[in-house]
Amino acid sequence: METVRLRILLIDDDDDDHVILRDVIRESDLDADLVGATSFDLGVEHLGTGDFDVCLVDYRLGARTGVDLLILARDQAWSTPMILLTGQDTSEVDVSALRSGAEDYLVKSELTASLLSRAVRYAIERAKVNQRLRDSEDRYALAARGANDGIWDWDLRSDEIFYSDRWKSMLGHTADEIAPNIVEWFDRVHPKDQDRLREELEAHIRGGTPSFRCEHRMRHRDGTYLWVLNRGVAVRDGQGRSYRVAGSQTDVSSRREQEEELLSHVTHELRTPLNALYQYTSLVYDGVLGDLAPKQKEILGRALQNVDQLKAMIGDLMHSTRIQNGKFAVEPIPMYLPKLIDESLNSLRPSATMKGIELLTSLDSQLPPVFGDPDRIRQILINLCDNAMKFTDPGGTITIFAGESAAEPAMACISVRDTGCGISAEATQVVFERLNQAQASTEASRKGLGLGLHICKEIARRQGGRIWVESELGVGSEFFVTVPLFRVARMLEDTLPAVPDDADCISVLELYLDSDGQRPLPKEVLRDAQAIATGSIIAELDVVIPTWGGHDEEPVLRVVSYCDSAGAHAMAERLGKRFAQEGSFRWASASLKVDTLAIPPREDRAGPKERLKQCVGLVENHLESRSPSLIGV
Repeated sequence: METVRLRILLIDDDDDDHVILRDVIRESDLDADLVGATSFDLGVEHLGTGDFDVCLVDYRLGARTGVDLLILARDQAWSTPMILLTGQDTSEVDVSALRSGAEDYLVKSELTASLLSRAVRYAIERAKVNQRLRDSEDRYALAARGANDGIWDWDLRSDEIFYSDRWKSMLGHTADEIAPNIVEWFDRVHPKDQDRLREELEAHIRGGTPSFRCEHRMRHRDGTYLWVLNRGVAVRDGQGRSYRVAGSQTDVSSRREQEEELLSHVTHELRTPLNALYQYTSLVYDGVLGDLAPKQKEILGRALQNVDQLKAMIGDLMHSTRIQNGKFAVEPIPMYLPKLIDESLNSLRPSATMKGIELLTSLDSQLPPVFGDPDRIRQILINLCDNAMKFTDPGGTITIFAGESAAEPAMACISVRDTGCGISAEATQVVFERLNQAQASTEASRKGLGLGLHICKEIARRQGGRIWVESELGVGSEFFVTVPLFRVARMLEDTLPAVPDDADCISVLELYLDSDGQRPLPKEVLRDAQAIATGSIIAELDVVIPTWGGHDEEPVLRVVSYCDSAGAHAMAERLGKRFAQEGSFRWASASLKVDTLAIPPREDRAGPKERLKQCVGLVENHLESRSPSLIGV
């Protein structure tokens, strides 16, 4: 292969240096022609042609410097690699040259043929690499600008993050208004979206997902929120540890608004005729309009099943839309899991029996109460069991377990295990994603929209728990869901204000409602009662503790307050009047019981945390002595 002679441009106003450089090139192994330029302006003229493989430029060029020429070349986007020649080995000049675009620098007094040969070859190769990098960056920047996306790049080692100007302007900020740290991002995320974003990002950094993707709301400078889609990929070292994550941010507010409007319209238009279809078909199926032949009843039964399926799909679509738009409500209260599970399974047993599947339970009767939304937990159970029945053949079993989590002491764990076809390891990574459906051969597997497990994941997360799956193809699957245990002590530690310096008493008020035997009370009643109580207390001194539904003779809620007996009775009177005035509680008479506990004198070394723990223990012991089964210690 024929080699091409290099063309080297030397820009130096000293003729002796030109002679010396020609001799050094002849002594080297470089096959090159040297072209000289004896002034700054002549050098600029030659460089502008782009006809040279490398340029050697002296630092001293009359009234100008080689660094000035480097800056000009960079601004003009000239591609010729440049090496700065200096008379002295000074770090200040060297660093300035490299920052201005030089590929290398050489000290004239130390110049040798081998050193020059190495520097020229290194400069040419490095320039090629840098050019490919610039081309790649330009393509990415053009694509990002074309998509109108913001760019972010997080260095996990230094914890610094780069935000592009578009990322900042999307939120109404100028380039200098946002610092290069992750706090700037998360502080602008809607409070209801922060946990989800953090979980999705951390899961990808740990290696749990192939890529990062999350839609969430970001606060604009004007105080409004816009919906954005963040996508990214982590860069990992040889051990699989992430050291960098980079991605893009897209404004999807318009799309979200259009989706919400469309889904709202579609679901409304579908539900009305679907409900009518179900009612009319039910009339015929139940024989109200006359007796049916067995075959007719069978066909109508299948029609009703399909209508039920459509209603469930529309319900999932509505739930998913509310989740995406931040309008999905989860209202946790203290509750007992075993009873809820038994009640939920009663509605599923007929379907399981028809398919020849046995429903089994293994429930810890000593499980303490949990803090969750009973309607949402029931929704998770029914979804998981319905899925299990889809993928389990006749003769199989589905077992529901419930007990305290061995791995997470503050959590209860529910699991649904089936003997179905199982899920592949790849599918378990995406099974909880929105609009994802398990790949299976059964006709049942194709029913639905792929939203159920995504909804379950969001419910679990919003209650402070999580959901995951373990599965083996041909053996079966087991889905796990955790729910926080209800601990009065932990709730008090998290919510009770610091003990005032002058406090010597702490009072416990208990609200009872005489509801003519209606037990447990509806969730809406408990929620309204808590709202009234919360609006009647002093946040700096008091805290409302919910109870689990007013079972039997239990109170509906408790208030813990730093006040003496007189103050507690005044608060009780105020609460009683509020409930008497509230229209939704006129059906029930409210009564309150007040207990005042003396706070022991402060010990010399006791700090605020120790004093708070002392008061928490005082209240906990008092409540445990009155109703041990309700404390959850």
